[in-house]
Amino acid sequence: MSEPAEAAKGAPALAMHLSPDQQRQRQKLQAVGELATGVAHSFNNTLQGILGNVELARMQAPDDIKPFLDNALSSCADASRLVKNLLQFAGHQARAEQEIASLEACAERVVSMCRVTFDRSLSLKIELKAPLPPVPIHPNEFELALFCVLMNARDALAGQRRGEITVELGTVPVGAAELTKPSAHAWGGPFACVRVRDNGPGLPTTARGPAFEPFVNQLAREGRRMGLANLLECARLHGGWASAESTLPHEASPAQPQGTVVSLFLPYGINKPATPTSAEPTSKLPGPVVLVVDDDDIVRDSVARVLRFGGFTAFTAPDGAAALAFIERGRPAPALVLMDESMPGMDGTTTRKQINRIAPDIRIVMISGHPGLPDDEDGVHGVLEKPVRADVLLDAIRSTLGLVRTPS
Repeated sequence: MSEPAEAAKGAPALAMHLSPDQQRQRQKLQAVGELATGVAHSFNNTLQGILGNVELARMQAPDDIKPFLDNALSSCADASRLVKNLLQFAGHQARAEQEIASLEACAERVVSMCRVTFDRSLSLKIELKAPLPPVPIHPNEFELALFCVLMNARDALAGQRRGEITVELGTVPVGAAELTKPSAHAWGGPFACVRVRDNGPGLPTTARGPAFEPFVNQLAREGRRMGLANLLECARLHGGWASAESTLPHEASPAQPQGTVVSLFLPYGINKPATPTSAEPTSKLPGPVVLVVDDDDIVRDSVARVLRFGGFTAFTAPDGAAALAFIERGRPAPALVLMDESMPGMDGTTTRKQINRIAPDIRIVMISGHPGLPDDEDGVHGVLEKPVRADVLLDAIRSTLGLVRTPS
């Protein structure tokens, strides 16, 4: 159908005139977003303390203990991903770099989460229609968009017996019929295709056009929700497009059953090399002095231990004033300060400016549980988000100091 597809093509992203009711809905979401940001900062601090200590334990653990610690690290990664998805949904998460990823694995993660939270009477499954190549995507953006589509499908099936939702994964080759639609991107293919089918009552004609607008009232009895705006934004971000087709009960036939089909098309013909993963931290590098500044005792100590294991000489300070006193003593002189942004008393920004004034040669890397910390501020040589893995932390410090890893 061209109607919803054309609506997707021409609908503005989020800059649109909202009714008073829609403005109230938006204000509520903004309030939730602010609350989520505060909770995330505290939670990320907690995760950093757990992650650092578990990684240190794994580095020194016997082989029969490492599988248990690997499970703990995996759980930390899942918790961190959950926080990032929550912040992204609330509009407070900086967009991650694009990477080559498996759409099937991303879809499995989303569907697994939905199976836990959706009504058990709903049938929710994944069907692989064709082998999928790795696709260059922003995984968080894709997973959030798919989650919103599945939420809409779930709501459409409210009160219906034998509700079914199917996530279909496949490819659209060059020259396929879908690529001739007016809404198709000029790319021309090939595309990966993700379709979500439900056997609900379908969207009435008047609701199909606005389906991609935020805060649209698709089903009056269910109230307002986000619609498919996230899907449209995801499609535009990746250079693809989205469409929605719906069949009402009186329009249904054996060949075209009732329900709604929402589709996302993502180009995959051009891939960029995947970022190589770093190896285990090594202690063969020389030991430049790094000062770790954080008001959380567990985070501060665990990060310092990781740095020492990686070959650095690490000292700690509980706040900005203590950090400045350490630097002013001059011995030992830190080559780099790894500093939390949010601290009581003198915050990270104020401390950084003081360090730049009294010791401009010191490199400064900011680390924070808050998302989206700018990395283009004067005197900032790097930014890390909590929780950060040991290998990522060590590689960032080495890179900032211009060090090269010594071969094992």
